Amino acid sequence: MIDWYAQLGVTAWLIFFIIYLLLVTFSIPGATVMTILGGSIFGPVIGGLLAIMGATAGSLTLFLMARYVFYDAFHLRVGSIPDKIKKGFNENAFIYLLFLRLMPIFPFWFVNLAPAFSNVSIKQYFFATMIGIIPATLIYASLGDSFIMLMETGREVNLRLIFEPRIFAPIVGLAIIILLPVMYKKIKAQSDL
Repeated sequence: MIDWYAQLGVTAWLIFFIIYLLLVTFSIPGATVMTILGGSIFGPVIGGLLAIMGATAGSLTLFLMARYVFYDAFHLRVGSIPDKIKKGFNENAFIYLLFLRLMPIFPFWFVNLAPAFSNVSIKQYFFATMIGIIPATLIYASLGDSFIMLMETGREVNLRLIFEPRIFAPIVGLAIIILLPVMYKKIKAQSDL
């Protein structure tokens, strides 16, 4: 894949972006794998930026399709949106959507579609999506870069390698992202008592 990138140069960026956009637009599983792949091919910064742009563009495309073109079909797919979610969008759409992007409580496709049936503006949707996906995207891209580093160095894989910053930082970030919904639910359960 790295040889492919070396041959195509910037055209590889465009191909990666289009594939990512299509995956997100049509809610095809694989965006996380694409982000890791992007980090391994293009490096964590370029790979991460391409994934952020592709995910944001794909999400926005899906949002616009759900709101203006295929409203009835998409509304059936989402089903009834719980009152708590509607209330969150009505009170402060940008902050609530940003929260949903940062906290992976609901599936990505649901968070892409639910705002289309609420009072979220296109501008709010775009910026909350773009900002909200940055942390996880950069962590996954860094993880892909770490895999390539291990392969390129040809070093024997052992537990000491895990503590190198280039490998350890994305793993810690990934662990935090995985634990966020659990911590949120515990805090929420305690506050409801």
